[in-house]
Formats: sequence, C-alpha cells, structure tokens
Amino acid sequence: MNIIDFVANNHDRLKESKFGDVDSLVLCQVYYTRLEVVLDGEDVERESAKWPLKEFNKAEYFKDMFNDAITDKQNFELMQNVFTCRRYRDILVKSIVSELDESSTKQFAACCYELDADTDYVCFRGTDGT
Repeated sequence: MNIIDFVANNHDRLKESKFGDVDSLVLCQVYYTRLEVVLDGEDVERESAKWPLKEFNKAEYFKDMFNDAITDKQNFELMQNVFTCRRYRDILVKSIVSELDESSTKQFAACCYELDADTDYVCFRGTDGT
C-alpha cells in the first residue's frame, strides 16, 4: 500500500480516526502542489484566506499547481484523491507564505492546515530547483 492507496481507501473523517504519520505525509505532499499560486490567481490575501482543500479541485487550477517539472502522474493522482476524500476535503488551508529572493538565495514556504476548531497543523516546503 502507498499513500495514494491510503487516501483512496480511507474514508474515515479525522474525528473518527486520529491524525497519524501518513496523514502528516499526505498534507506535506499537498503543499508541494503550489497552492499559493492558485490563491494569487484568485486575488485573495493568501496569508489570511481559508480555503477547504476540496476547493482546489478545479481543472483551471491544475496548470499552475502542477508545473514545477517535478510533479508526476502519481502526485496528480494523489491530489485528485485528497481533494475528494472525506478525510481531507474539508480541511482548511490558511496562512500560506511563499517567499523567493534569488539575490539573497532565500527561499521559504509554509502553510497551516486547520484540522478542526482546536487543531492546526503547520507544514514547511523544502527548496526547489532554483
């Protein structure tokens, strides 16, 4: 079983089955889809916006979300499952920060997922090819 299988076959909501290591891996991988690019295109303040994951499941977003020359067919399949899965689709994405300053070779990316009213999960994205 891989994480695609886990997401495709896990229909328990987070309140029905506690958050675990694989959930952590899934949410980290979601952030590699460049969610901030979608929010920038929607002309919202990405650091204060709250979007459920299911709202990113729009064909018009995919070109921007999956254009880093690293994302492959399996990652796209994972995201399709995440965006429609009962376990993840209503998780809110918020506090997205993505900064790139090539002159100082600085790169930073992080976001926060609101799992429920009392629990936030912070995710950091590693550097890319730049």
